[in-house]
Amino acid sequence: MEQSIVLDVYIAGIPEEDALAGVTPEERAEEIRATGNRKLKMQRLAAWKTLETAVERSFGKKLSELTVKKTETGKWTAEELCFSITHTDGAVAVAVSNAVCGVDMENLTVRHEKSPELPARMHDRVRTEAEKEADRNDSSAERFYTRWTRKEALFKAGDAKAFDAAALETTGNEDTLCTVLIGTAPEYILSAAGKDITGIRFFVSENDGVRPLMREERKEMTDL
Repeated sequence: MEQSIVLDVYIAGIPEEDALAGVTPEERAEEIRATGNRKLKMQRLAAWKTLETAVERSFGKKLSELTVKKTETGKWTAEELCFSITHTDGAVAVAVSNAVCGVDMENLTVRHEKSPELPARMHDRVRTEAEKEADRNDSSAERFYTRWTRKEALFKAGDAKAFDAAALETTGNEDTLCTVLIGTAPEYILSAAGKDITGIRFFVSENDGVRPLMREERKEMTDL
């Protein structure tokens, strides 16, 4: 009987307090502690704390019990399970699975405010020929960030050492790809990818616990 492979995605906000106590392994705690930019530091801390929550809730284990290490390419991994981390303005997301996975998220509201010209300038430079054909009637920023986050998620789920957006195909890809829009003010776009995934579940990690991300709270992007 084939093993069911589920991908769980946990979304959380950024804390205001710098609570590094208990972060393991020590190498990761020191890495976060040494981050000079406070905004990035808090994003990294929030992502790691969300990873702790995800591992315990989805696998019934403490992160400190796992063999967590950093690869030569700078990617954090665990021998006992697979995980992926992403952070953006105002939020973080963590994917955990019993198979390779990747997750990426962008704050669309902030992107629209800070870089409104980016999608039009970069769209053709990051898409494959098949993607250009599929997007010929849609050059929206939403479409661009859907492609972009999917490519990032695929890269994180793969073994390539360098990110080459134009080489990552998101049209007709056999890997499981799921993209959702979350929230309104701000609005986030999140993509998750994995190998042979049989199901994807979304959760919100809050101060008082973890709850499912309800269907009415997200819009799935399925027309790619």
